Amino acid sequence: MPAKHVWPDELKVDFTELEALKEAAGTDYKSIQFIEILRCFIYFSRKNTDKKLKLIENRKIFNNFASYFNSARGAKFKFFVIAAFLGLPKIYIPCYKLVRGINKYYRLFIGPKKYYCPCCGNHIRNFMEFDFVKPDFNPNIYMNHYKSVICPQCGSLPRHRILSYFILNNLELFNNKQVLGFGLGGAEKKILSNSGIKYFTSDIKSGCDFLYDIQDINCESEKWDIAICNHVLEHVEDYQKAISELYRILKHGGFVIISAPTRHSYADTFDKFKADTELEKVVYYGQIDHLRVFGDNFPTYLKNAGFDVEKIDGNNMPANICPKVGPADYDDNVLYLCRKK
Repeated sequence: MPAKHVWPDELKVDFTELEALKEAAGTDYKSIQFIEILRCFIYFSRKNTDKKLKLIENRKIFNNFASYFNSARGAKFKFFVIAAFLGLPKIYIPCYKLVRGINKYYRLFIGPKKYYCPCCGNHIRNFMEFDFVKPDFNPNIYMNHYKSVICPQCGSLPRHRILSYFILNNLELFNNKQVLGFGLGGAEKKILSNSGIKYFTSDIKSGCDFLYDIQDINCESEKWDIAICNHVLEHVEDYQKAISELYRILKHGGFVIISAPTRHSYADTFDKFKADTELEKVVYYGQIDHLRVFGDNFPTYLKNAGFDVEKIDGNNMPANICPKVGPADYDDNVLYLCRKK
């Protein structure tokens, strides 16, 4: 297993080339990341690679692609690339929305309903593929990895459905309890609301119930019965302080459910490189706002804060909710139930 100070081989980043691209493209982040992503996309297409790379290096061609990219987000990216290579005029590109919409409703309403989403309660034909190729993500952690994990109705990921399945089967733990949620998405809010659980949202941005910094939560100790911390610790500077704060605000006997990007092939947390720019965060840690990837010893940090730690393991849940590792290679299918002694 790689030690903390070892650069993970599987990220396959050519830093010499990346530095040259940075110099050629100037300081514009989206332009730099566009080149990096496009080169990966073309490499994995394995067709006329050398010829296409020469075209990409041509400044005029690059500018044309960049103009497409700046008006495209998420899943649209691949469609834009294909359209550009085929020489299709821009007027054809809006048909992507129609294709995507047909795909969504086909998966929802047509064919045998093999799968179930406990977040929204829908039985569906299949989950949709996560469209990772956009400037917020490093494509190398998604390439050749299982990505058909998105609910076409509520957008839930495996970790959301694992949490929802746990809640639905343990409602007695949540009865007459107040829940504080950090990083709650729409799918999680839906299951909490549908289950009649009283919850409050927290973030450092407006639009939530409490403007709490998880590293320094501005509330009295032992205030909350339950907390949910879903993929938050990878975003903060001092994650161990954040874990200690979660312990402090919980009542005795209360618990927090925690999840975070984890590679079990790593012995320890990978955060060697100080990422000062958005590009560095994407390259080093996989996403534009990540500061680390946790390793196999992640539960040790939780235990060191004083918690009794129990796994909520997706491998023990029904296959029809798709509790898989994915869509990225560090998207674990394990959540941790951490009780305050």
